This record gives sequence, structure tokens and C-alpha cells, in this order.
Amino acid sequence: GRGLKYSSDPKLVIKAGQADPAGAEGDGGTTGGSASALILPMDGDAKMLEINGDASGAMLAQYKELRAIVMEQIHGNRASADKISAAQSGRAMEMMCQSLVWLADRLRLSYGEYGLLALYRMICRFSSVVAGGLNIGGQDYTNLSDAGLALQWPPYFPSTDPELLQLAQGLATAVASGFMSNETACSIYAAKVGTASPQEEWNRVLDELSDPVLIAKRQAAADAAKADRKAGGAGRTETRQVTA
Repeated sequence: GRGLKYSSDPKLVIKAGQADPAGAEGDGGTTGGSASALILPMDGDAKMLEINGDASGAMLAQYKELRAIVMEQIHGNRASADKISAAQSGRAMEMMCQSLVWLADRLRLSYGEYGLLALYRMICRFSSVVAGGLNIGGQDYTNLSDAGLALQWPPYFPSTDPELLQLAQGLATAVASGFMSNETACSIYAAKVGTASPQEEWNRVLDELSDPVLIAKRQAAADAAKADRKAGGAGRTETRQVTA
């Protein structure tokens, strides 16, 4: 605050002769600030001290630090977009709002696992105790089981196409190397794209794998791609031979 105040009205130093009204014998040559108008003689000189803008820079740096402290206390976004080293994708947006994501994770645990899920389990127990069961949406339910009951949380930020492509290639490499099963890879990819039930997605994949029409189409596409690669390799070989 003091730096900005001084920068807006810096100290003014006047050099003048003894005969000048602004520079008498006992005068130190220093007067107020730059707010008052001055009339100098022909050989007079006036200078303002330290008016280079550094005070404004110090004030802005202080305000930025105070903003970062306040945003951290309220779990806001204190990251700077200019300093993010990741690509501009869903992961980069999650890094920008990391403090808010941490707060949301804690709220999901408090109100989801220990709140909403516990209430669902209580409803399941009520369906076994109450005579006639529970009426939900106009239909009676009895002896509801809470086995496998879980909450499915969608991702905070949707993944971009390059991220999904990179994940698919990594999962395909892991499956081909024998480090992961096809079902696990399907579950991971289905959860990443936000599928409600990864198990249902895997069942649909199994149905498609057992369909002879789809198998024939995939085999034809694989053969065509293999032929294209082979033709491309042969063309490069002929080009090298002609050039040589």
C-alpha cells in the first residue's frame, strides 16, 4: 500500500540558485509531492525520485500471493494456466482445479459412502422387515439384497479423444503382452468413458465376439489393412532400388 501511494505521488527535489524563490539559503531544496504545480527559473531543475513502476509490481505480487492463500483456504483454484506443464486436456483441467477435486473427493466419501450408501442399505433391510415390502415407483419390492451395492461416480472432466486413444493403445498392449485380461481392460476403458455398467459393456463385447457376421467383417478389415501395409512396404523398396 505504501509503495503504491508513494509511486502515485513521489518525492520532488528542486535545485535552484540562491536568488530563486524556491531555493533560499536555509532551504533544503525539498518540497511536497508532484500534486502541486511548480514554476522554475530558467536555470532551475526538478526531479522525481523513484518513479519507475517497481512499486506497482510489488503491490501486484502481494495481491497475487494473498489471492493464492485465500483460494487455498476455500479450496478454490489457485493454479495458473500459464504454468501448467501438461497438455490442454481433461487431465490438465483436473490439475487446474486440484484443490476443488480433493474437496469433492472428501465430500463424496462423507455424503456418499457413509451417507447415501448407508441409507440404501437401510432401505434394503427395511424391505425384508416391513410387511408387504416397500412401494417404490408404484411397485412393491421385498427382500432387496445390498450385496454389491456401490456408487458410480462419473469423471470430473471428460477425457479428450487423444487421451482415450492413448488409453486404448496402452490397454491393447497390456492385453497382447499377457499382463491383463480382456475383461479387466474393458472395465477400465468403460469406466474411463463414463459407462454406467462396465459388466454390461463386457457382456455386449462377448455377444459381438460370438457374432459370425461381425467376425467376418473384422477379419476382412484386418486383411485389408495388412495388404495396405504390405503394398506400402513394397513401394518403398522399389523406390529405393530405382534411386540407387
